[in-house]
Amino acid sequence: GTSWTQINTGIDLTGTNLAWVIMVVPSSQSLLMGTINTAGTCGQFYRSADNGNSWTNVTGAIKASSFMVRPVVTPNGNIVAGGCTSGPGSCGSSGPFFSSNDGVSFAPSTTTNNCTYGLGAAPNGTIWQGTEAAGVFSSTNNGANFNFVYQDAGTPMGGDQRSWAFTAAGFPCTISK
Repeated sequence: GTSWTQINTGIDLTGTNLAWVIMVVPSSQSLLMGTINTAGTCGQFYRSADNGNSWTNVTGAIKASSFMVRPVVTPNGNIVAGGCTSGPGSCGSSGPFFSSNDGVSFAPSTTTNNCTYGLGAAPNGTIWQGTEAAGVFSSTNNGANFNFVYQDAGTPMGGDQRSWAFTAAGFPCTISK
């Protein structure tokens, strides 16, 4: 870590686009990266299959202007991602989205278009989505569908969920705002 080399071939980092989240896909060792755009235009999701030497824009509807959240991997290897737009329809859907092909492309999960603030993968395979203000949703089918679980702005389970911890059975026990 004493020296770093910028490797951004294929990434639009002009103006106010900034790298925001990055993950290694366990099954292929490819990289996924989400950008944030601080000027309110749409950030993007990129994939690299060559250790970051070159990047391609991920196909599908995955875009966010405010931020992208760190993706999670489901038990069957699907990747679930999401983010938040600055306004309804401004950059497309906020997610969540899922990929069944190592992040080459993403499709929207069948849920309402909620601003995704956090995603968590529980040991039992349940994927949890915390939203800006719509509450908590969960998926038991590898991110293809999310169902409403809970909303109460007066408790730790309501409102803006970003960080997750789970019991051995897969239930959320700590959620932070």
